[in-house]
Amino acid sequence: MTALRLEALAKRFGSSRAPVRALDSITLAVAAGEFLTVVGPSGSGKTTLLRVVAGLETPDAGRVWFGDRDVTALPTRRRRVGVVFAHGALYPHRTVAGNVAYGPRLDGLRGAALATRTREVAAALHVDELLDRLPGGLSSGQAQ
Repeated sequence: MTALRLEALAKRFGSSRAPVRALDSITLAVAAGEFLTVVGPSGSGKTTLLRVVAGLETPDAGRVWFGDRDVTALPTRRRRVGVVFAHGALYPHRTVAGNVAYGPRLDGLRGAALATRTREVAAALHVDELLDRLPGGLSSGQAQ
């Protein structure tokens, strides 16, 4: 399991006249196997922080480290990080199985290997009995 280290992360949005500082020199370390919860009021930068760690946003300053590897410039798909937001974005035309299999399929898994991985992930998430359902047929908790 990889440790996470953030060094002086900064992220701003908006124009140079009225920038919004979403992250202002965030530094922290999370040991391998340690559990971290990010809490705070709306607009405090929680989602931006997770998006920067996952590679969905590029920081204006600072570094993101997984173990001894600087992943700041690494593309999202190569970071192998999963983030679940409160209002998940599921593909409404795909079953639960299709949504679960989407990432591994992008990684090149096909056939029996893809089916096995999809079942493993679904079992770990306790949604293995829902694989044939579309997102519209799920409760909000199941969808999340």
